[in-house]
Amino acid sequence: TGGVKKPQISFSFIGMKTVTLPYDADLTAVRLEEDSKVLSEVIVSGMAIEKEKARLGYAVQNVTGEELLRSREPNVVNALNGKVAGVQVISSAGTPGASSTIRIRGTNSITQNFQPLFVVDGIPIDNSEYSSAQERDNNVPFTQGINNSNRAVDLSSDDIENITVLKGPAATALYGIRAANGAIIITTKKGKFGAGKPQFSFNVGYSVEEVNKLPEFQNKYAQGRFRDGYVRYRGPQTGEGWSWGPLIDTLRYAPGTENPYTGQDIVGQSFAPDGAPVKTYQNPKNFFVLGSTRTAGTERTNYVFSVNNLSQKGVIPLSSFERTSLRLNSEFKLTDKLSLMGSVNYVNSGGVRMQQGSNLSGIMLALTRSPITFDNSGGVDKPWSNPAAYLLPDGSQRSYRAGGIYDNPYFSVARNQTRDNVDRIISFGQLKYELTNYLSATYRLGIDYYSDVRRGGYDISSAAYPSGRTFEDKLNNADITSDLILSFNKKFGDFEVVANGGHNFFDSQFGRVYSQGDGLTVPNFQSLSNASSYLAYQTNAWVRRYGIYADVNVGYKGRYYLNVTGRNDWTSTLTKGNNSFFYPSVGLSYLLNEDLKDLGVVPNDNILSFWKLKASWAQVGRDAPPYSTYTVYGQPLVNDGYTNGI
Repeated sequence: TGGVKKPQISFSFIGMKTVTLPYDADLTAVRLEEDSKVLSEVIVSGMAIEKEKARLGYAVQNVTGEELLRSREPNVVNALNGKVAGVQVISSAGTPGASSTIRIRGTNSITQNFQPLFVVDGIPIDNSEYSSAQERDNNVPFTQGINNSNRAVDLSSDDIENITVLKGPAATALYGIRAANGAIIITTKKGKFGAGKPQFSFNVGYSVEEVNKLPEFQNKYAQGRFRDGYVRYRGPQTGEGWSWGPLIDTLRYAPGTENPYTGQDIVGQSFAPDGAPVKTYQNPKNFFVLGSTRTAGTERTNYVFSVNNLSQKGVIPLSSFERTSLRLNSEFKLTDKLSLMGSVNYVNSGGVRMQQGSNLSGIMLALTRSPITFDNSGGVDKPWSNPAAYLLPDGSQRSYRAGGIYDNPYFSVARNQTRDNVDRIISFGQLKYELTNYLSATYRLGIDYYSDVRRGGYDISSAAYPSGRTFEDKLNNADITSDLILSFNKKFGDFEVVANGGHNFFDSQFGRVYSQGDGLTVPNFQSLSNASSYLAYQTNAWVRRYGIYADVNVGYKGRYYLNVTGRNDWTSTLTKGNNSFFYPSVGLSYLLNEDLKDLGVVPNDNILSFWKLKASWAQVGRDAPPYSTYTVYGQPLVNDGYTNGI
């Protein structure tokens, strides 16, 4: 009464139609009906072609944008962890902006490249990770240096509508060489025609991180070792790093003495019976801080314009990662038959990276090796910003081993940083023309370009490079992809034929210029102009591929489906006459539901609501890396793994 609507109750379940009833209706026996729209779910497959999932004879799996947002992972690769069966996601570190790898088909290439192809709105994008170039002359790039990002970190989960993971070779045969390890198909959010007035959305997220677990450490024995018939305390001044010395409760601080490493000299109780007992320090626990991640975004639809910002501070002091993304995605119907779609996405990302791994400047290595009788912080507040914690009055490094065998972790975070700055543009334009009601032509052109500038090094008195080292590393990558696709969709009685054929062009140009300076003059000044000797090198790679492809799917009575695809690629990385590859696939699928009902065998919806048999066969492979079949110039270098080489 009075214009107030009566309350209603809605019942819903996955795969069923929603039922809405008045609150006073009989609710004791509510029946939900099967939703045929769910059973005919549409997914985005190869070359951004939409297909009904039921028609496919190979394995695919969808992850919605909402599922990605729940995890709030800065790296979209990590957001897929645990959401797709058979897919392995490995995060390389817990630092901000750390790289992650994803494997769909395991280890299957001697080139050590197991990464799947990433495709955004039909445009393949680069997900490479390039390690720190300053380790080029040390022969151990995988255990030293800093952790760089894989380039999928530039994608914001807020912009993603859904992700389709193509697993088997039959699912990715249309992509040819580049999808030999599977494909991650990303569809971004788009506006909707007839949405009426512009709509706005805004979201903010904040999370706090802390170290989950640390190794257990002994807390009874001081720095030292057995010598001359006794277990002796051997402090930092000795340059020794033994951690199994005398019992700590037998040691005292010697009154009236001064020691730049421990405050006062540490001696046996018999030499200073009135001295204060020696303290112990939990260096790893005291080192790490609370990390945080803040996200914010705004979006406007019926065309989509979004702005997203991510700011992450790590559990390692001074470590950080920032990403700002601006994206415009819109579609226009120029005529009843001609439509135009386009997208521009600009991303700026980067942060402060810290030393890791089996590395004289590695943070965790120094923390686990520091004896519990030595305080890495020197007793000062915020030791990462106070040189008194990690430098002695003469400018040399203060660490648990005099002579700088291993860097004090606070010295590493303050003086051995690497900063990176990435500018990236992912953009595409697409024209589609409806030739008839069953035939259409589409042309799509896309570009993925980024520049990555890294600057950093090791300060004077660092353990790895006592005279100091600085470097500047500039990387540029530009990928251009072009597709011309003819699409056919028509029914012939009980048969339905869906076919696509097209031409693909891919051009990739990569360039890198690395400059290194050794022998720094001024401490805490990372600049090439501060060096006394120099090393430089340049790398370029240019790859081109052409491909033609076809995809034919024939359905009969909506129950039986045959799918045949074929693609032929020509690659520039191999010699002419030996650079052509053909990738075929055949898939069959059979929907049992209707036939089981005709036979009087009704599937139990409580157990299996949808019955399907499928089988597929495919052949895929990879070409060679650029210039691997040629004799090329390489800068000579000789080292033994310990010295800087010649």
